[in-house]
Amino acid sequence: MSSAMPYFLIAAGLLVAYQPKTKRWQRRLSAFFGGDQKRVDKRAKTFYLLGMSMTIIGCFLLIRM
Repeated sequence: MSSAMPYFLIAAGLLVAYQPKTKRWQRRLSAFFGGDQKRVDKRAKTFYLLGMSMTIIGCFLLIRM
């Protein structure tokens, strides 16, 4: 396994977890879902969980190395 993989997972995870908080992301998804705030919040939570899981996996790989 490459030594850069855990760092990449941590960085990508933090980026994916932070992305739903940006105004651009909120505006684009609100337009996509037709203003349904419940669906936008649901998608934001999904992205947050995905990002945090990537970050945790990256930390575990870093510790394992």
